Amino acid sequence: MTQKKPAKARRSGWQIYRPALALGGLSLLGLGLALLGDGLYDLASWVILGATLASMPYFWNRPS
Repeated sequence: MTQKKPAKARRSGWQIYRPALALGGLSLLGLGLALLGDGLYDLASWVILGATLASMPYFWNRPS
């Protein structure tokens, strides 16, 4: 007997593009903070941009 493969669940456009939009928003926030001032703004921008870069491999390797 042949077994049917389980059907993959369909994902909506929001589910597909949500991580990319979140990473883009965080990147814009980090870049904006870097342009606004020095001191804590620079620290916050480094943390936000670093977190964005650190999270990219997770989203690339996540099963679809």
